[in-house]
Amino acid sequence: MKIVYLSSESSIGRRCAAATSSRLISAPFPGGMATSAVEVKQHLAVWGGFLDSYQAHTRYNSPWRFTEGAAQVQPDQPPPLAILFYTDRLRAVVIGDLRSRDRWHGFGPLGFKLPGLDCLAIEQTCIVTDGTDDAVAAVVTHVGTLLQARAVQRVEIKNLRSESKLHAELGKQSVPCSGVQRTTYPRFSRLLRDPETGESVAYGTAKSHRKRRLRQRALERAFDDTLEFSVVTSPDQTDAFVQEAAQIVSHTYQAALNVGINDNAPTRDYLRKLAAEGSLRGYAFRNSDGAIAYAVGDLMCGTYYLWATSYLPAYAKFSPGIVLLNQVFDALTAEGVTFFDFGHGDAEYKRRLGSEEREEQDLCIYGPHLAPRLAFAAHNGSDMLRKLARATLVRFGLLDKLRQRRRGMLRRAGL
Repeated sequence: MKIVYLSSESSIGRRCAAATSSRLISAPFPGGMATSAVEVKQHLAVWGGFLDSYQAHTRYNSPWRFTEGAAQVQPDQPPPLAILFYTDRLRAVVIGDLRSRDRWHGFGPLGFKLPGLDCLAIEQTCIVTDGTDDAVAAVVTHVGTLLQARAVQRVEIKNLRSESKLHAELGKQSVPCSGVQRTTYPRFSRLLRDPETGESVAYGTAKSHRKRRLRQRALERAFDDTLEFSVVTSPDQTDAFVQEAAQIVSHTYQAALNVGINDNAPTRDYLRKLAAEGSLRGYAFRNSDGAIAYAVGDLMCGTYYLWATSYLPAYAKFSPGIVLLNQVFDALTAEGVTFFDFGHGDAEYKRRLGSEEREEQDLCIYGPHLAPRLAFAAHNGSDMLRKLARATLVRFGLLDKLRQRRRGMLRRAGL
């Protein structure tokens, strides 16, 4: 296959291209020399059409987002990389970034220093193939060549479906490596409409529907029927939404964990851009004093991807988070959306509201040389201990209880 690299200028990028006999187009994005700018634009157009044809567009693999990131990359940031595999047409795309990791400690602060590694990091949905065996084989072979030639010493792939062809090939360790470290977790989704007929999917019994109505009515009464369900889709709504969502987060355990929506310039700019593209969907329950619950995500190719959701703990007894998500399901179904993706993780509300579960893995593939061998041994050992502890907690039904206790402690500490 003909392989083309699109990348900001970097020594790691040049080394990867040379190791795999790939053509490297490293002009600044967008712009650069007139000929390279035109060629880059052509590759991006083919890339976008490829994703559209397979309904595979997400915010992670968009060619337009890639060019924005490449244009704004700072000297201390990892350079982005896109690898395009061609025959008579585009067959596969791999999007990642090239990270040079400094020396680090194995087994936490009590461990020892391990050598630094150059890594190719690939986020979720950032490997897209046409589904054929030869396209998958080309990607696997390419990864193996990078590791064998020491162009990179570790390849990180996030959120790879366990049932996929690519996972099967990489899982066989069909690439030259010292080992593959795996992190497994569930991912829940909810089917909103039948993909074939377009008919909305009904869930629950008459009793569960009645319980849902009573829960919503109790929440409305708590605010003297002033509660409103609002939808945020346009750029002029995003700044106020970010401010309200961040205010909610500040009252929850999420603030101490630095998760959820942050009220800062990058978040505001990002949501504005998504809204301008038409993919942002933010939802909130508001009363006269402001928002009490929110959910935010993006809509791509018939699937809504939830990023974050939260509510004010003072109203926990009314289950505002669950009530809000039920409203969101209805709104997205009315819009014609097929799937609701909760993201990875096994939070209790995802298990309760999701209709489908699949297994995903993060793979860290270490090269076959001394430095990555040492890193693999440390990473694998610490991960085995973590998995054992987690399995024990799950077996005795303690995982959710410990999560709730920790969140309660954080709230009581004012964090």
